Amino acid sequence: NEIRQQTDIPPNLDVQEASPDQINKKLKPGTVHQGVLLNASPLPEVSLETVTASGKPIIVLDQVTDPRNIGAIIRAATVFGAGGLIMTRHNSPASGGALAKTASGALEKMPLVRVANLARCLESLAEAGYLTCGLDEDGTQWLGDIPRDQPIACVMGAEGKGLRRLTKENCTQLVRLTASDASSFATLNVATATAVALYEIVR
Repeated sequence: NEIRQQTDIPPNLDVQEASPDQINKKLKPGTVHQGVLLNASPLPEVSLETVTASGKPIIVLDQVTDPRNIGAIIRAATVFGAGGLIMTRHNSPASGGALAKTASGALEKMPLVRVANLARCLESLAEAGYLTCGLDEDGTQWLGDIPRDQPIACVMGAEGKGLRRLTKENCTQLVRLTASDASSFATLNVATATAVALYEIVR
């Protein structure tokens, strides 16, 4: 049809014309769109073993709940070549809506693992040879001084409350984002802090 002729829509996708009202009825109230709706299958589940096998840096989120922050983190992780993103199965947003929109296509490129028990996940990362570094403003060492002789999993806490006690206890070590004792980590949102940490890890 005319729509297919004007676009690069793959021939295996079914195209249906719809009015704005018809599209709005299928979306949550207030959702912003540009007149196009795609009904897509959920992204495949990825195992922790698949992510650790890459040996690349991994980002671990400790109950970060803001979908836009997570979307921005996924974009940064993709740009800096991270091997995957780990989130808690509970107290984390779904992989759609604002998260997917903010990720701007990076969600389909970044392996995403959801775990029920973050403390056990950190133990598994350590067993797989990863150095699990929890970013904390009271960290005893600067991230830039961490040896690069083993892959790094960077553990980020939620804004405000930061890393939970049990998460801190299961990290290999707590690190700060700046070289000086007067850390500016507390003034950065989690997405910005993650991007800075990834840059420091891969540079």
